[in-house]
Amino acid sequence: MHQMMSAVTVALVGIVSSGVVLAEKRGPMVVYEEAKASELLKKYRTGYVELKGSNYFPGQSINPYVDELHKCRRGAESCKYGWDAARGKLDPKMAELLKDMLHISQWGGKHTCTGTHGQPDYICGKNGEQWTFTILGPGDYMEPYSIRNAMSLLPFYETEGAASAIAKTLSTNQRFADLYDGQPAAIDALFRLAAKEQLPTILKAIRYTGPRNTREHMRHALIGLLDWRLTAEQHDAIVGFCTELFEDTEAQVKDVAACVRYIGLTGTTNEDARAFISNWANGSGDSWLRIHAIRSAAGLLLKDSKQALQANLNKAYKKRTVRVKKGRKYKETKRDTWSAHHHAVESAVALFGMKDKNAKKAIAYWLSFEERGGSQTFVHSQGFRLVARDAAFAEGKSRKALHKMISKAFKKGVKLSKDNSGMQSTLFKVALGLSQMGDKAAIKYLMEYVEGKQGRANDIETIFRAWGAEAGRLVHGSNSELGLGRLPIGGVLTSKDGASITKVLEKKLRFWDKNLKPSAVRLLLKLRAQMYAADNNL
Repeated sequence: MHQMMSAVTVALVGIVSSGVVLAEKRGPMVVYEEAKASELLKKYRTGYVELKGSNYFPGQSINPYVDELHKCRRGAESCKYGWDAARGKLDPKMAELLKDMLHISQWGGKHTCTGTHGQPDYICGKNGEQWTFTILGPGDYMEPYSIRNAMSLLPFYETEGAASAIAKTLSTNQRFADLYDGQPAAIDALFRLAAKEQLPTILKAIRYTGPRNTREHMRHALIGLLDWRLTAEQHDAIVGFCTELFEDTEAQVKDVAACVRYIGLTGTTNEDARAFISNWANGSGDSWLRIHAIRSAAGLLLKDSKQALQANLNKAYKKRTVRVKKGRKYKETKRDTWSAHHHAVESAVALFGMKDKNAKKAIAYWLSFEERGGSQTFVHSQGFRLVARDAAFAEGKSRKALHKMISKAFKKGVKLSKDNSGMQSTLFKVALGLSQMGDKAAIKYLMEYVEGKQGRANDIETIFRAWGAEAGRLVHGSNSELGLGRLPIGGVLTSKDGASITKVLEKKLRFWDKNLKPSAVRLLLKLRAQMYAADNNL
């Protein structure tokens, strides 16, 4: 991503081009000798120490940058250098370390073990892996922290050749598995760098698998791709991959959910893909998957699921006797009501786009108010929250209509909450859903939490997650607060709108605690990449 940052530049051209070392006899003793002989490693450590039992540890660090990054096992966003970089405080010495980390973090790969533990021909690690060495540690990790931390810091720097160097680590499934153990570090880095020129590599890599058939990197990729404009051919290739995944009985539910979610948001005429999604929306499979399939049905207007969706809504329907105030007196009357159970709200949002009259009535009911305890409040606070959460998944025209209805009710709720503080928790969650449709009043409302004018730290973290800080959470079935999980920068919102948020994050970052800082940094990276994509028509 060629923007902002600073004059600090890391020259990375070709540093990973040699790829993964695949030496036949690369056991602990070989690694130990290589480590002692490495001039590059001597810049950072005193050299390896041989201990009994073929254990080798990297001596003592002689570089404070190494010590700091060694603490960052969850990525650089979880430690000081990541926090400083997010605020524009970039260090040339850290830039040099990043280059060296990428250069030295090469993994040997798995192979059949031979020999006996402790003997000269013993060439495998305890899990069957070959050995290597890293700047940060002895190297017998299946997931080298050196390269992962380098990936998480690189997007903050003007990194000449960084995207192409990262892409080379994804050239084969074996190389991906060896270097990242199935984790999404490289994929995340490419999206954070807004490196659309590496799209062919990303489209190839989504087919890779990690240990135990995991595809967490693919889930992150399908979320990141929503920020870029793809050709019809590129989009069809993703749908084709997803359709193959739908037929894979060994595929993990979250991986399938990521595909269902992506297709619902981007659309397809692929009949096989639509048939699978309709089948899950109709009630087959995992309950998590059903939620995503119903949301996808809303985006695709899957009429094959209409009957099942109507059945969900009917299960939630009941005509009740309610007391309605008429002047100074209350009068009992019959009223159509809907609970929020049985996937009724998600179903109603999908049916709304199919012109279902009962769905429209149910949504109007959930968005209405009544007098209770001497003041007006929501008729059904849970229904209100869930309509706002799911509206962003609806087809374009339906989404606009729902946005208008929810926004009107939200503004009324904000006025009423001045005399009824109990309404604020519901309004907070409604604002999350509205913000994902680009509602500026809702974003302004939530920014008061971010700026510390109201709420608590966990409210701020919820906002960050709902705006894109936690891609991995979006394919869970229990993400009732997160919904779409992104702001529509480049769509309803402009990069200028995004900048008004990032400026506040940069200003407030230093004051947040270590639990909140990582989410803030991840959101900053997400928003900056979206802004760059919008400005450059990616």
